[in-house]
Amino acid sequence: MNESKLEKLNAKGRQLLEEGNIEEARKLYHKILEYEDNIYVRNNLALAYYLSGDYDGALSVLKPVISDASILGEPNPFSFAVASMIYSALENEFQAVSYLKRAVGLYDQQLLQFNSNKVPVSFLEYTIIIMRAAAKLNDHRKVYDLYRRWRDLHVSWEADYMAAVACFNMRDYKKAIKFWENAGTTFSLANCMSKIAMKVMQGEIPFFEMNYEIFSERELDEMFQKVTKNEEYRRQFKKKGFFKMMAIDMFLSNEEGFATNWLRELINLGGEWGNQLGKRILNSYHYSAKMKSVAAQVLTEKGVFSPGEPIPAVIEGRKTQIKIKTQEIIMNQNEKLDEIISKARYLKNEGKLDDAINLLEDLMQKEQFYPPAMMNLANYYRLKDEKEKSLELFEILGEVLKDEPIYLFNYSALLLDMGNVQKAQEYFERIKRPGYTQEFEEKLKLLEEMLYHERIIPDDIMEYFEESMRTDVEKKAIPIAPSLARGLKNMPSQWLDEVGKAFDLEPARRRRDR
Repeated sequence: MNESKLEKLNAKGRQLLEEGNIEEARKLYHKILEYEDNIYVRNNLALAYYLSGDYDGALSVLKPVISDASILGEPNPFSFAVASMIYSALENEFQAVSYLKRAVGLYDQQLLQFNSNKVPVSFLEYTIIIMRAAAKLNDHRKVYDLYRRWRDLHVSWEADYMAAVACFNMRDYKKAIKFWENAGTTFSLANCMSKIAMKVMQGEIPFFEMNYEIFSERELDEMFQKVTKNEEYRRQFKKKGFFKMMAIDMFLSNEEGFATNWLRELINLGGEWGNQLGKRILNSYHYSAKMKSVAAQVLTEKGVFSPGEPIPAVIEGRKTQIKIKTQEIIMNQNEKLDEIISKARYLKNEGKLDDAINLLEDLMQKEQFYPPAMMNLANYYRLKDEKEKSLELFEILGEVLKDEPIYLFNYSALLLDMGNVQKAQEYFERIKRPGYTQEFEEKLKLLEEMLYHERIIPDDIMEYFEESMRTDVEKKAIPIAPSLARGLKNMPSQWLDEVGKAFDLEPARRRRDR
């Protein structure tokens, strides 16, 4: 095999390692080794074995190049750094430290052989593997010292990333923020981490230890798939600092509906750290009342607070207390409560929407959670344009009703009303069809059409279309005494829909029926 082809195969192997395709990289380096046995091929093959968890295989590949009398030429710092990582994985700290020292000493020694302006990039890259070896020993001071030792030699953002993790774990947050910002020019997640480090420094988020691992997209996808299927893996997942960082970022950067779900997960699975997070959210001046309510609820469910116990909190800038009461969930049909629902509907139909809402809210005050009543209350909030209240109730109902078609239909309609088309579509698609009354099937078809049009017609095109339609109508001559039918005929359909909604009229597909 000629030298050019070997170089291409080596480059392909490095690419496979970077992408996390370890098994394919291992096979490729074995193939290269058949044609060319040298330190560089063995280094990469040993790294592939190490990354696959075969530590004995990795050591057998490295043995000829880390022995005192290497038969393959001058020793290489990369070899000793990988050996240190292997012994760390085998929990042999003495050997791990010994090989790390040899890697550092050999790097400094060989560096002197180069002119400062002519150090090959391939040699400069060794600073990363040596820092990784120190990271595997969890020696944060050593990682940071190595960064400073070779500060003008680093050629990868990963050096800044590891320096940031080391400083964060040593609680030197200002330096961690600076290094993560440096790494963020290439590794976008580092920017999120710098913001979270700021929150930790300010006391908004409790301290937690970061790990040095960086995962490829493939590894992340595989891990997320396992998390959805395995509860124990999910718990282990949350213990890793990297994923805790990701979960905190999802909590801080998402809109409130999604953010509360992440907050719930962090408190629930975070052990004592999760409890501290919940308490800090409660006493912070930076989070909404809903966030604080979720934190109080989860902490009560975990037994940190007792039901009905006053929980200190800061809401809208004022120090106050929250009380979480347990509610009786009534799942069976209840004639007495059904009468209250009927009365509320009558009041709503008579135009007394506030009275209808007060009547159903009174049920909640009596600690009686009757899903049909709460569904009506959520829809009444929506009619009153109190969509956040409606959303909060639907999220609670979701824990009880889950895949009930009526719940999914109404929740999807609310989400569409709030402009969250993607999530509305997701909930609509959970409705199993067919098998419902003709009336409900018609409502489903109408909602399906509305979702379809929202997905295919971008907002800017809709705005242009509506403006064009309005201009066309305005150009027409207006008679002195136009009929009501004429007015309704010329009215844009979106206006007509809103008029129907304002008078609580059932949706209709045809303009004439509307």
